Amino acid sequence: MGKKFLAVLLSAALLVCAAKYDVLFADAATSENEETTEEVLTEEVLPEEVLSEETDLSEESVEELNIENVIDIEPATDTKEATEDVPVISMPKNGETNDEVVLIPEGDAFDKPSESVSGNEDVSGNEDTFINPGDESVSFESAQKKGSVLVMIYAQAGVFPKGTTAIITELTDESTVKGIEEAVSKELDDNKVITQIKAYDITMFDSLGNEVQPDTSKGSVTVSFKNIDTAEAMGSSDKNIEVFHVEDSFNNAEAMDTSLSYKEVSFEAEHFSQYAVVSIEDKAAGEGETDPNALIESFSVTVGGKPLKDLKKISASNTISVVYNFRKHLVINPEGSSWEDYGIKAGHRYPLPSIPKECAKGRTPVDVKGGALKLGVIEFDADGNATLVVDSSFTEMQDANNAFAGFDLQLDLSGSSVNDDGSFVLKFGDESFDIKVAEYCPQPPKVTKTASTLDADNNITWTVTVTNDAKPIDYKDGITLKDTFSEGQAYVEGSLEDGVGNKITPTASGSTITWSHNDDTASKVTTYKYKTHIDFLALT
Repeated sequence: MGKKFLAVLLSAALLVCAAKYDVLFADAATSENEETTEEVLTEEVLPEEVLSEETDLSEESVEELNIENVIDIEPATDTKEATEDVPVISMPKNGETNDEVVLIPEGDAFDKPSESVSGNEDVSGNEDTFINPGDESVSFESAQKKGSVLVMIYAQAGVFPKGTTAIITELTDESTVKGIEEAVSKELDDNKVITQIKAYDITMFDSLGNEVQPDTSKGSVTVSFKNIDTAEAMGSSDKNIEVFHVEDSFNNAEAMDTSLSYKEVSFEAEHFSQYAVVSIEDKAAGEGETDPNALIESFSVTVGGKPLKDLKKISASNTISVVYNFRKHLVINPEGSSWEDYGIKAGHRYPLPSIPKECAKGRTPVDVKGGALKLGVIEFDADGNATLVVDSSFTEMQDANNAFAGFDLQLDLSGSSVNDDGSFVLKFGDESFDIKVAEYCPQPPKVTKTASTLDADNNITWTVTVTNDAKPIDYKDGITLKDTFSEGQAYVEGSLEDGVGNKITPTASGSTITWSHNDDTASKVTTYKYKTHIDFLALT
């Protein structure tokens, strides 16, 4: 009697299950190998901003059965120091949303050092180019493009030994440039100011890799910097461009005998180390104050309403908002009226704090407003230098209290040098901001999980695909994949294998299995497959 009663109850349960999951049995019989995909979203988000995406198993009833796998991805222990916090990766459970896949370091991690790049490339690029590097019986020539400037070295025969090559590095580090500026400033008259510096380290090496200097007793060495804007310096007595040889210690700067021609600055060198191409202006001859901060009370730089200085990372697509607040009690004088220390003249030009050249591309002039009154415009050149152009229509003295200019900028890093860890320096006026650009930072792997239909043994085959980023985060001992199963689901022993059929023995604990993934090759795709068994009796 008890067995019959149990059979009746079991039959009823199976009928209910069959009615509820009729799609399951129909698909299990006809589409055992059909797979469906759900993709792990890998955009970095704040913990409270976990992304959700509804799982689609192509109408299979794995979702109806509330069968779910949660893959936690975490770096293995004893990892190297990380260059950034590991982001949260969101992946929904099968049949549910808002499930998380979390990449959590159990130790520290770090990025691999970038490999150095060298070679003899065409001068149209940015790599070093060596032309006829040194037969003692012939002249020496080297042409190397650094940014927009082409640096050319020519030496007469015998000046350098056979096999000599030139290594030229543009010096952009803020502390280095500041040291050069201070050294050069000591050599200038008090009424001279530096408006721009382009600095380079030039080192010559013989065929054995030893540093060598030119033998000027056998001839001369000419260094030329091409694509330099020399128009203003050649056409004005108030502006000039000079080349200085600066000691590595920055204790001394020596002015070279510099020649200017159309878009070219050249000089004869007797020794190679640091050289600076310096644009100089006579501030006494200017129309007013040459200090870019003279007319500015304050200026702000924000991204999304937050001060840029408080942000560690931004996206290249973010809008950068800038506001210049001019000093109070500013007065516009008509052309020809006397100059006052709080006034600016109609129709005249005045320097303002610069913006980064990476934000200046295509930047149109912006209006300067004093209430509803337009006082002038701010113009930007290709290097980000900003100039206030006062409107020339003022014929009477005009109060310009509370003048301001607000405008938005877009970051354009094409052609710019971003560090391997994604860090970059944005300079507004005299203030520098150390930030990281998300698109250039090393990224964690993307993970895709797919589920097959039930097979004849009531098993589901799961496929986990790990896709490394083109700039992957390097974890010393790899990452750990962790799969937690829901009720009524159990791992099938011996079923885990990699994409080439190698068996993997995971660590099993209750309803969880873990295994290691140790390949951080850039853009590498690795797949893993394993099975879980569905216990229908437990589910019903």
